[in-house]
Amino acid sequence: MTLHAVPSGTTMTLHAVPSGTTMTLHAVPSGTTMTLHAVPSGTTMTLHAVPSGTTVTLHAVPSGTTMTLHAVPSGTTMTLHAVPSGTTVTLALVTGSLITVANLGDSEAVLDTGCSIIEMTQSHRFQDNSSECQRMRSLGSKVASLGLHLQGPAEPGERGVGPLRCWPGGLCVGRGIGDGDAGPGVLPLPHIKQVLVPEQGCRVILASDGLWDSVSLSKAVRMVRGMDSSEAAQQLVRHIMYTRFTDDTSVLILDMLPVGTPSFSHVSSLMVPYTVKAEPKAAGLFACLLQPKEKQEPNAELIEGPAHLRLLISIDMLKTRAG
Repeated sequence: MTLHAVPSGTTMTLHAVPSGTTMTLHAVPSGTTMTLHAVPSGTTMTLHAVPSGTTVTLHAVPSGTTMTLHAVPSGTTMTLHAVPSGTTVTLALVTGSLITVANLGDSEAVLDTGCSIIEMTQSHRFQDNSSECQRMRSLGSKVASLGLHLQGPAEPGERGVGPLRCWPGGLCVGRGIGDGDAGPGVLPLPHIKQVLVPEQGCRVILASDGLWDSVSLSKAVRMVRGMDSSEAAQQLVRHIMYTRFTDDTSVLILDMLPVGTPSFSHVSSLMVPYTVKAEPKAAGLFACLLQPKEKQEPNAELIEGPAHLRLLISIDMLKTRAG
């Protein structure tokens, strides 16, 4: 979490929150050498009643200071140390039937209704995000692949190796926590999406880029729809181990189901009648030579029926800050 500069003595108003309200926080970090001692996935936080209009005093905090949440006894003091490493992170906050996802970098999340999906993150990888490339270049950073010499950026006209990166630093993403050696352009300002969980329930898959570099959102969803959450997470990690990819991989699966619903696979089986009709197959003399297209799951925002979902918000906090 990033704390922006606040003048000492500033007050803020706390609005009433029903006593006993619970929230669960789930996180998937993916860093270089940084270890995130984050709130354990699934930790429950209880909000106690606060009278509406209560004020608290905020003391001065240097802009850009970052802090990590630890499960520590009340009153424990934390010291922030500067470290050159960094991480991407995706957080999912579940409050009743509302799920809010905030992400930095390329650890992505997808919500599965059982027969449709909705992407809950926005990739900040330069290879996939032209606006992040433009932003970094406007700040004086160079955006290029690794040079064939493997010692820095590729020269103009040189093909280079691997995905686009920003230099100095060589990061593949423009958002993250830490990575001070990459310059001030790498920001801890997330993209936030929010959606109401459908009445029949849903599944959310959160994973680091080690998974998404190997499989698409649609393929990952289809691979594990018939499995329980624990088995599904293990299956996705096993899939990575059996491929040529060797990147470290973190996978977290959340099944949010109504009371009495036995499993997400049960939800998926009930949703089958609402799937979209398949596209007609190619025909003709050379049809057998065409590379088969990967089946894409329907976008939950574009279909009708119980599998339809609508994002309540989709906000880039950088644009909010600039405004």
